[in-house]
Amino acid sequence: MHTFHKQEQPWHNFTRWNIYNEHASIQLELWPESQSFGGTAYIYGLWVNPDQRRKGLAAALLDEAEAIAEAAGHKSVHLDWNLKDTPREVLEYYCRRGYDERALDGHGNYCLLEKNLLTPKAQKQ
Repeated sequence: MHTFHKQEQPWHNFTRWNIYNEHASIQLELWPESQSFGGTAYIYGLWVNPDQRRKGLAAALLDEAEAIAEAAGHKSVHLDWNLKDTPREVLEYYCRRGYDERALDGHGNYCLLEKNLLTPKAQKQ
């Protein structure tokens, strides 16, 4: 079981959540209306200390961010994947977690992903 600090930061037109512990962090932004990426909830900045990887931290952070978005009434959450920052295996991991590809750059180097939060929890891995 992983324990995280959660910091809510209300801004003038959205709310940012920082979810973190000493080994990992993630950010979530929640908007009251649809944004240019096509939704109202966006996850970014997932980071896990290299010596703490493969211990379930990324999954636990994603679970926390998704739960916050769902509890706030958001029907889906978006994130992006970029080959220059993250290996292709991470894209495959997101897809196994129930994220669907929504926009591609045509070269296989970038993908906008969306996860429907109303789907059964059995899709989580």
